[in-house]
Amino acid sequence: MDGIVGGTPVQYEYKAYADPSEIFFRQGLISNTSVQIAGGSDRTGFNASFGYTDEQGYLPGNELEKFNFGLGINSAISDKLTVNSSFTFAITDLLTPPVNGSFGSGSAIPSVFGHVLFTPRSVDLAGLPFENPIDKSSVYFRGGNDIVNPNWLVRNYVNSSDVQRFFNSTSLNYDLTDDFSITYRLGLDTYTELQELRYNKGGPSGNLATAQGYYRTININNTIWNQDLILNWKKEFSDKFSMSALLGGNSRYDNYAQNGVASQGQLAFGLFRHSNFQTSSSNDAYSGGTMTYTEEQRRYGVYTNITLDYSDYLFLNLSARNDWTSTVEKENRSILYPGASISFIPTTAFDWSSTTLNDLKLRLGYGTSAGYPSPYSTRNILAQSARAFDRGGITQTHSVSNALGNPNLRPELHGELEFGVEAVMFNNKLRFDLSLYEKKHQRFDYSISN
Repeated sequence: MDGIVGGTPVQYEYKAYADPSEIFFRQGLISNTSVQIAGGSDRTGFNASFGYTDEQGYLPGNELEKFNFGLGINSAISDKLTVNSSFTFAITDLLTPPVNGSFGSGSAIPSVFGHVLFTPRSVDLAGLPFENPIDKSSVYFRGGNDIVNPNWLVRNYVNSSDVQRFFNSTSLNYDLTDDFSITYRLGLDTYTELQELRYNKGGPSGNLATAQGYYRTININNTIWNQDLILNWKKEFSDKFSMSALLGGNSRYDNYAQNGVASQGQLAFGLFRHSNFQTSSSNDAYSGGTMTYTEEQRRYGVYTNITLDYSDYLFLNLSARNDWTSTVEKENRSILYPGASISFIPTTAFDWSSTTLNDLKLRLGYGTSAGYPSPYSTRNILAQSARAFDRGGITQTHSVSNALGNPNLRPELHGELEFGVEAVMFNNKLRFDLSLYEKKHQRFDYSISN
């Protein structure tokens, strides 16, 4: 039609129009701005920074804005006591249309890439209307109007994320003697996040939630407290031989809380409030999973590290750590992971240094680390549904979860053996670092889902 409902039909020329991928996508642009200041006195110093990032993606509707604020302070309170602290606060706002995987030009959650890349060249994507002027629904080239116009999609389907994150690390160091000191370190990493899916009604889809309008909000609060108490010791026994060692203890607490609401059946187009939708639930319409849950876990550890140095060309390092985690049963909570490495600098040991070979270092090491199962994996849990059935009344259900708890779950051990060569040649004009390594993962037992 000529742009008027019930108007005169207009002839559409069948030909190869501009490639949809060339006219739809745009040039991405990223800009960064930062300001830093620093100052202090002979015993105290500080630095402050501000950063701003603005990103415009090559996909229409894809925008990111980020603010970073930083502050660092260090002070020698006395000849023996020093304090260091840093603070970071970041605000990140992200907007994007859905970019999920697509196996064609139709899916439960429409994909921008699928709808653009599967558009035939005979369709004038830039020139044809994309919106019904009466109800603001999507219109496209198919006779049944059964897929979403990508121009309509990027204006009416939005995924957003608003994150506010705060990080602090503070350490106190006290020199008991010239060789012995004690350090206490406290860290806090916390963030809040609001995730939203805002899908206006009017987009054709095989999924009823998408077709009738969908609004999902998820509020996330995540906090990590981390503490270390470390005893440090170093000693020079002679001009050639020295040794350093530390013994430390660590405590970590993680708390994650998430609350979500999903609403279907939009009433007024363009208005995203849960009161503007017919039904609401704490389960996601696409995955069926709950969006409201909490997780807590604690971890305690003790560790040591010893380094031996001979004439600045031969080094031996020994380390070990033992952790106890709350995510498994009591008898399986402990795991020990040791490590050792040796490095040798022949250019220093044999005075090989020249204009051709300035420096050469050989290293051999074996290290281990631990991985931990997710919380609440060792026991069977109860699955609840507040709206399992809605036929003449709401029916709640309680059932055994499909995931079978495994009380024999234990932390897993990761091991890595590495040999490396580092060299500097031709008066520092050429540097290289080569590594040959083998990784092994040892996992103890698994959880089972049916």
